[in-house]
Amino acid sequence: MSSLQEIAIDLEAQSLPKAEAGQPDMIAAAPSASGTSFQGLSIGRKITLFFAANLVITLIAAGVVFIALIETSERAQLTADAHQSAFLAERVLVELSEAQRHSESLLSTGEPRPRESALEALDRAQSSLPALATSQSTSLSAYSAQIASITGAVAQNRSRFETSASAQRTGSANRLTPADLAAGQAALEEARDFASELERDAARLAASKLDIIASILSFWIGIAAMLVLITLLAQRYFHRHVGKALSNLASHMTRLSSGERVRSRDIEESERKDEIGDMTRAVIVFNRASIRLERLSREQAR
Repeated sequence: MSSLQEIAIDLEAQSLPKAEAGQPDMIAAAPSASGTSFQGLSIGRKITLFFAANLVITLIAAGVVFIALIETSERAQLTADAHQSAFLAERVLVELSEAQRHSESLLSTGEPRPRESALEALDRAQSSLPALATSQSTSLSAYSAQIASITGAVAQNRSRFETSASAQRTGSANRLTPADLAAGQAALEEARDFASELERDAARLAASKLDIIASILSFWIGIAAMLVLITLLAQRYFHRHVGKALSNLASHMTRLSSGERVRSRDIEESERKDEIGDMTRAVIVFNRASIRLERLSREQAR
């Protein structure tokens, strides 16, 4: 029987009493690599788990940002439509203001020129109202009755001006009255309130779009901080539990290769379930074998 065979038999015999006495040997007590806990995973699987976690978080973040970008695009379109509607309402308001100014001049002077200018302003207002009524802004659906009211008031004002112009041409006494001026002022105030409401709607939509953009930025900052934290924790874990263990294991193997004795209890990490645990237990076997071989050599020399 060779010396190595004797050493193997001796090591196996030494492990049996410890197992029977309820004190398992470090090699025999080594947990199975099929454990389901994180410590039972191999180093390669731990690294894969780390990158998989980062990938899943990144994909979730990308999905959330993609949905948010779609929502932002929709809000941007709604904001553009709202600003367009507000612009049309402001143009109607300007034309009605111009018509009201000419109406006041007509009432005070009775000259025909202000009447013509007022009719031109009312025509421009009437040409803008259909575009406002067919605008794509969703907020205008709540103002359909108000748009119809303004359209009717503009048509009535224009009808009064045409009636006054016809009466003047035929020499009749039908002229623009203060009641007609008051009706025009009422239409002007209604148009002013309508334009102000559309401006507030456009500002609200623009603010909501900015809120979504701010939320996206905050979300990405949070995701970036989470990824940095996971990376730092992984670096700390691998440095302490992998790098340090490998360094200690290399030191023990260097001492063994130089013929120096190493106490088995000084060799740590033997209970680990990964590759480092397997290597540590192998080093313990070699350490015991070297001690036994040295003992046999001394016995043979006697």
